[in-house]
Amino acid sequence: MTFLPVVERELRVTARSRKLYWGRAAAAFISLLLVVGFLMMFAQGSNSAETALKIFWGLSSFSFLYCLVGGLFLTADSISEE
Repeated sequence: MTFLPVVERELRVTARSRKLYWGRAAAAFISLLLVVGFLMMFAQGSNSAETALKIFWGLSSFSFLYCLVGGLFLTADSISEE
């Protein structure tokens, strides 16, 4: 017996949406570009720990901004549906 079957069904329907799929693909591509860019900028003159720290902070900042923008869009969508 599943716990909260309606919630499970809605999550499965949402996970199959094209918009979510392309959003994930875009986030992965941008993250890949950020990592390659950081490696090209910082790998020449610094040690690996400093480079890894800069990559971590860059990806963390990108993820935070992505979540903020996603929250804004979801909020605007839910308000417009009402």
